Amino acid sequence: MMEGYNEKPKSPALEAELPALDPEQRKDLRSLLGSLIGRERLRNGEEVESESVDLDRRNFIRGSAAALATTAVGLNPDSAEANVETSPRPQPRPETETKLTVEEVIENIDYEYETFADAVAAHLEHFKRDLPYILEKGKKITLGDKEERTRLRYLREALELPKVDVVVEETIRRFLPAKAAAESSLSADRESSAGALGILQFMPETWKEHARREDANILSLVEQVYATESLITQIDRTLQNKCADALFTIKEVFFAGDEESFNRDFYSLVIMNAFNAGAGTMSSVVNEFAKIFPDTTQVTQVLEKGILPYGHDVYKLMAHFGFKLKFHEEYGPESSNYVIKIFAAREVLDRYLTDEQKLALLGPEELKESSAT
Repeated sequence: MMEGYNEKPKSPALEAELPALDPEQRKDLRSLLGSLIGRERLRNGEEVESESVDLDRRNFIRGSAAALATTAVGLNPDSAEANVETSPRPQPRPETETKLTVEEVIENIDYEYETFADAVAAHLEHFKRDLPYILEKGKKITLGDKEERTRLRYLREALELPKVDVVVEETIRRFLPAKAAAESSLSADRESSAGALGILQFMPETWKEHARREDANILSLVEQVYATESLITQIDRTLQNKCADALFTIKEVFFAGDEESFNRDFYSLVIMNAFNAGAGTMSSVVNEFAKIFPDTTQVTQVLEKGILPYGHDVYKLMAHFGFKLKFHEEYGPESSNYVIKIFAAREVLDRYLTDEQKLALLGPEELKESSAT
């Protein structure tokens, strides 16, 4: 991004190629070079997102730096101080991106990995800033709800998943208002750039498959909750069919076979991640993660790096490996951070709503939960 470009560290390679100049000369040169690079990084008035300008452009910039230095300070190009290669030999480009190994990811995990709690904390300010708008939309009465509950309360209470584990059902029900906050800020007329619609951001193709009737209004929150029930049931069935053995392995290795904590802290998050990534993608991610940790051997290596894979951090560890090792081509930065944002939105609701607000907007279940914790 161009904003703040001048504050970025300068390339050591480029600095090494600059002649020895006094401070004023260097300032003049950097100004000229910054202008040159700025023009190079803007094409047709559009900002270039990537820092990886191709080699021809880099060589052009470096050669121009030497020419600018000569012009700015009157150096003799043949002198030692001006001995800058103006046309460096092009470097070969890698044909394909080097794929990391499990060992490399573990080796670097102590400074590349971010705990679940830290990742959530990084998003709190965003949702805190949006909270007034979220509450304004969330306090509206849900159209079509006979009990006339607020949107937030309807999301908190209405979801029913009789074919899914009860712990998973309650966990997802608790986080559904936060999912809506993260996806649409509870705005019923929200449409994403990809074409997802409504408070729970259904894509039209997914809606056709999971709406309870053909003429169901995709913008209706009541109808979206019905469709969410169908979607979650399908996701659960797909995961159980495609990666039951892997799920069992993860439960035994990381949760000592504890079904409740596994379902609450890991499996529910996998289902939530499938809202964004898809059940097929998450099946691949789960299967590949279980292959890396078939027993406690690799877990010990992670522990030795200071990483404690416990509770939600088991899911975070899977997301980290899934992204770094490209378990699936669809599992990129957005998918691997999707659940984190939902948890951040939920934490803002927990932290900044008073008990009176929780009761009025989210219902008595919120107060029961608060007193239980």
